[in-house]
Amino acid sequence: VTREFGSSTGIRFVIQSDCKDPMYLESRIEFFLASVLQRLEAMTADEFDSHVAAVVNRQTAKKRKMMDESNVY
Repeated sequence: VTREFGSSTGIRFVIQSDCKDPMYLESRIEFFLASVLQRLEAMTADEFDSHVAAVVNRQTAKKRKMMDESNVY
């Protein structure tokens, strides 16, 4: 889930488990964030621009089916 706060955008993880404790779940989130940062830092500018363009294309593409339009909500 993403949230906008003025000019900043944040991200929130909502994770629940009936078999793992909160500390374990938090450690997995921290590991995930560190691995994403590592991947981003390893990307070339061209690779990053390619990913940005793909997201922009997906977000601005005209929906072809009514179900695609309703899935936004």
